[in-house]
Amino acid sequence: MLILSRRQLSAALTVQWLHIRRGTMGKVLRQSQTSMTLLQFMRLMALAIFLSSLSLGYGIFQLYEFFPVKPWVSWNNVHNGFREVGQYPSAVLNSAQWTAQWAMWAVQPVSALVFFLLFGPTVQALNDIADGWQWVKKRIGRPDIGGHRRPKGAQTINSSAS
Repeated sequence: MLILSRRQLSAALTVQWLHIRRGTMGKVLRQSQTSMTLLQFMRLMALAIFLSSLSLGYGIFQLYEFFPVKPWVSWNNVHNGFREVGQYPSAVLNSAQWTAQWAMWAVQPVSALVFFLLFGPTVQALNDIADGWQWVKKRIGRPDIGGHRRPKGAQTINSSAS
């Protein structure tokens, strides 16, 4: 658990340092040959903060629920069963353990969804989604459903190629 604490501290300090120096980072991004914009950088910062908060919350829950504070007896007591890997049938897990298991497996899809929400809705992606929606409406014969409008100045791939 000490590794978790160091990782969380390192992530928090990095995010804080980058947040304080975001103006300098904007200048660096403009002067360098990178294609990353300041908005993308800020989105990346938001993703880092979200993932750090998520893993910190999960780590605190794990510590609170499964590692109760006990009085220190000796190093032999601390390292007793240190190499043991336990396998338990699902019937012996209580509700808190089930919650921890589901939370552990839910982190990846939730992180992917947040990543998509931060970086996915670009003009190109929204145009492709609108084209797909138009195709679906045309196939089911209901051109009156939906009211999606394209962003101002946005062009479809077909209209930009001609």
